[in-house]
Amino acid sequence: MHNVDPTRRQSSDGTKVTIRASENRGHPVAPGIDVLMVDRLVETFYTRIKDHPRLNVLFNNGMTLSWPEHMERMKSFWRSVSMRTAEYNGRPVPIHMKLDGLAPDDFKTWLDIFRSTAHQVCGKAAPEFIIRAERIAESLQMAVFLQGVIAPPNAFSNGVMRQEMVDLVLTSKAD
Repeated sequence: MHNVDPTRRQSSDGTKVTIRASENRGHPVAPGIDVLMVDRLVETFYTRIKDHPRLNVLFNNGMTLSWPEHMERMKSFWRSVSMRTAEYNGRPVPIHMKLDGLAPDDFKTWLDIFRSTAHQVCGKAAPEFIIRAERIAESLQMAVFLQGVIAPPNAFSNGVMRQEMVDLVLTSKAD
């Protein structure tokens, strides 16, 4: 049995990323991350989401806020995640659980768009954002699709739940 360092993760592109402890509250997770970078990342990403035929419909049908309010909330969220500001106090799981027709492939699309946006906007800090987005996607998918069932380690591929896993859980719940 080998020891796993809970502060070390690997993003889908193979880059090693350190998840730092809460003692660094208020300090960015990587050099160069600042409010302007987070703003550009969120604005660019959500412009792409609005341009995507399927994700735009999912977001518009499930949104409880206007787009400008949603953008401010997402900026707050990503500042909390990447700069440890602790300013975000939302509850994303219930909102995502209400998205009618949400599927694992939607998370794949979301992550693909996020990864390319992070690489374009964040430069060397992109892996820090990507590894966190992948972990957030995994967590949301477990809440939405598995509803309390613990996912095995092989349930995900680059942050996206394998459809076979969803089918397996749904089949076992139906029995």
